[in-house]
Amino acid sequence: MAMLRTTLKLSLILTSIVILLSALFLGYMTIGRGTTPAISSPYSIASLETDKIGGVGQTILIRGTNQANPVLLWLHGGPGESEMRLRSYQAELEKHFVVVNWDQRGAGKSYSDQMKADSLNVKQFVSDAHELITMLKQRFHTDKIYLAGHSWGTVLGVKLVQQYPNDFYAYIGVGQVVDIVEGMEVSYDFVLDTARKENNQEAIKQLKQLKKPSHSLGVENLKIWGALINWVTTFQGSEYHNHRLKEVATMLNASEYSLSDWVSRKDGATLTKNSKVYEELLDVHFLEQVPELTVPAYFCQGTHDYHTPFALVERFYKQIKTPKKQLIPFTESAHSPEVEESERFASVLIQIKKDTYLP
Repeated sequence: MAMLRTTLKLSLILTSIVILLSALFLGYMTIGRGTTPAISSPYSIASLETDKIGGVGQTILIRGTNQANPVLLWLHGGPGESEMRLRSYQAELEKHFVVVNWDQRGAGKSYSDQMKADSLNVKQFVSDAHELITMLKQRFHTDKIYLAGHSWGTVLGVKLVQQYPNDFYAYIGVGQVVDIVEGMEVSYDFVLDTARKENNQEAIKQLKQLKKPSHSLGVENLKIWGALINWVTTFQGSEYHNHRLKEVATMLNASEYSLSDWVSRKDGATLTKNSKVYEELLDVHFLEQVPELTVPAYFCQGTHDYHTPFALVERFYKQIKTPKKQLIPFTESAHSPEVEESERFASVLIQIKKDTYLP
């Protein structure tokens, strides 16, 4: 009998815990933490809002200590991969810019289960970005803004600067995409060489089973890409130092994202992968397509980056004609110097502002 009472008591306790956790889960899902902390300054802005862009609701985060500072629009990577949850790495930039993070169509807080995969294409993303830039110029009473793109965001960034050069003080490419397939060729050689040096037989076997990326393979390259990037990541070609725990803690502590937003982020990434945008990326050949840009261009590139290889960015930098250009190597970073060397990254962008800002 005593054992039965003990069992019933434990069952009651466990049931109570499950009910409590379920209540907390549902509350978090429905209410969430979709807010951004205030900034203590009389001229500051700290706004998390959803606006109609391209006919659909899209979420932007605007933060800065002084609304009179120039606007810096951050174009996240992916496609379909929000970076708003990493905004704490931009705290220093918020003192010098009005920093705008935008969850692009289908990404994170801008995902909707009503969204169709065929609306996710390069032309639409560029159109959305231009519409947002026009809104920001009007809102902050400025003719120009700063444009920074990371990874996939650099594809949008370059295309925007090509089409609408008068909108920008400067362009900053971070983890610059130059040519997806040619970059994959460099990545393949890096992975195979590293695997041989480390005698990683699993990697060697898998790479030998894959065809080496080539423009002649067309969309077949996409089948190779996923496996290749996994090994690039394993061999520190995406993240040079292991910041994973810090980055995860930063993401989970992002008050702008509720649990439901994390679910949306996952669903949006899946929707994007089922769209045509990845196939369109295979047509990016900036070495031939972008001989010049008519605004100052800066390339912040991790020297250990084999996601978008440094050597390819260096070639692009050397040949492109611009009014002003600079390649800034980050020697302790791979694909994300804005995270791996966030303090230096902020100082670089602040110097770019000093060199180019004409209020």
